[in-house]
Amino acid sequence: MARRVIREDAISHERWMVSYADFLTLLLAFFIVMYSVSHRDESKFRVLSQTLTKAFNIPPTSIVPIQVGEPVAAVMPGVVSDATQAPEQQPQSGRSEEQGPRATTSEPQLPEEFRRISQRVEEEFAGLVASGQLSVHGTEEWLEIELKSSLLFASGEASIGTHARPILQQLADAVRASALPIRVEGFTDDRPIATGTFPSNWELSAARAATIVKLFTEFGIAPGRLAAIGYGEFQPVASNATEAGRADNRRVVLMLSRNARLRPELPRIRPQASDPTAVPPPTANAGSGSDAATVRQPGGEGVILTTGAAGRDATVTGPAATNPR
Repeated sequence: MARRVIREDAISHERWMVSYADFLTLLLAFFIVMYSVSHRDESKFRVLSQTLTKAFNIPPTSIVPIQVGEPVAAVMPGVVSDATQAPEQQPQSGRSEEQGPRATTSEPQLPEEFRRISQRVEEEFAGLVASGQLSVHGTEEWLEIELKSSLLFASGEASIGTHARPILQQLADAVRASALPIRVEGFTDDRPIATGTFPSNWELSAARAATIVKLFTEFGIAPGRLAAIGYGEFQPVASNATEAGRADNRRVVLMLSRNARLRPELPRIRPQASDPTAVPPPTANAGSGSDAATVRQPGGEGVILTTGAAGRDATVTGPAATNPR
């Protein structure tokens, strides 16, 4: 019986086509997904953008999509519109927004008298203002004219140099016509001073302020408008660790106040020469037409303040008379 001949199957050389077809199918599906994601609903996106803008108080932005192959356009205010623009030609971001309401509220509105004095000082001392030796600042209640001590005084001295008199003369001319009170304040750095004339920075700063006050009276400013105050090294405006900071702290400041008086009007109290334990009747020093008022003070439960009709000094009677002011 003849044997059956077994035929061998031919070897297939195209089996790679199956894997290649699977790869193309996956690649096609990937690009379809990417294409669908790149297309958004403009109306829904606009609603979402407006909602987020209101929620976070963000300035409105453009919702125009960025096209591939084109230069990146500015989609927000202040962003450079052209990526190829030179750095020196690019606009400064945020500058226009800051020049809006914030720019109008950064500087206080000075009263007319302050504004006139400030303008005159800045014009007459433009060179000193530019070099930082003199500065003018103001609020609704105060006008401050600050001068570096090196402009007026030698180191450790309180006498005005001949070169400083014209400067103070011009300042006195600028504020003489006004009736505003003037406080002259002296400041120093924290370096100790111990001389026969100035045992500490308190004396040095107060002496410098008093020197300017006396000079202002010579220039025609009423003495009743002036006061001299020394703060020593205890009111710094910069760090004393550096020479520049110490130079900033050595200064003299003219403070002009809108208040009509340098200090409040206080009653003058005259101590009793008699026994302080005795309590005379309230009408003992009243005289005709006097007014009596009860005043509480730390030294006693109360006193009777009596002023005569002719304007005599006030008199204290009662337990607090042992603590005259």
